[in-house]
Amino acid sequence: SKVTVEVSLVDAARCHLVDEPAVGPHVAISVRDEGPGVPADISTRIWEPFFSGKEVSHEAGNGLGLSTVHGLVHQYGGHVAVDNHPDGGCSFTVYLPLHDPAR
Repeated sequence: SKVTVEVSLVDAARCHLVDEPAVGPHVAISVRDEGPGVPADISTRIWEPFFSGKEVSHEAGNGLGLSTVHGLVHQYGGHVAVDNHPDGGCSFTVYLPLHDPAR
């Protein structure tokens, strides 16, 4: 399926862990695909280490991708949000705080 990557500057960051956005300038890196999206019955588990929604096979991976992204992004003061799209596909957005070199 088609994958789209977008980078933008935003005034606040969304996070799947909290309801309130993190206010302040952030760089938003969004990756969207046109696949089937994340099924509702597993959407709360996708951040767990070693969890995979794929059937077990030699091509399935080990379920560390999103857990690793989540850990690294939060370690650097950022946030991650996921959105399923009604027309198909899913997007993951990483928000990293904008660094002011003058500080």
